[in-house]
Amino acid sequence: IASCEYALSASTEDVLDFWKDLDFHECVEHLQFYIRPLDDEYSPSKATSLVIESLLEKFPPSIVCCLLWSCCTRALGDYDRGLISMLYARNKAISWIGYKAQELLAGERTYRPSRRESSLQQSIISVLFFKKVLKLVDDGFNTIPSLSYFDCLEDDSKSQLGHNDTAALD
Repeated sequence: IASCEYALSASTEDVLDFWKDLDFHECVEHLQFYIRPLDDEYSPSKATSLVIESLLEKFPPSIVCCLLWSCCTRALGDYDRGLISMLYARNKAISWIGYKAQELLAGERTYRPSRRESSLQQSIISVLFFKKVLKLVDDGFNTIPSLSYFDCLEDDSKSQLGHNDTAALD
């Protein structure tokens, strides 16, 4: 994205991969923020990363972040009430993520989309990518990356081009 030339020459698959990577890192950043009271230096394991990646194949980041928030706050609540140790609370939050992800993927549970955590700044790259490249503005957090989105984007730009050509003739 730093280079306009790259953005113009990138294949649709490359842009889709970048979008998925951006969503993944945003979800990880939210997870680290939610779990910070239990572990300042938490970094997700390969297993937790795979769970997040599989969720992002079917759900937008807003749903995934809601699941992450739910698991972490429940474990934090148990810790705050003195029911479990800090280490156990962290491990419980992480194991719940896997369990709740299975329920969500199986259709046994639903989550309402959440907003971006107000304490976490959206990255400049994310803002530029969603606003300028994908033209999603604020909806990137609520959209599942897919190739079909690019077909809609292409159709929309063709219709705008046609509209502008007609306006020029008037």
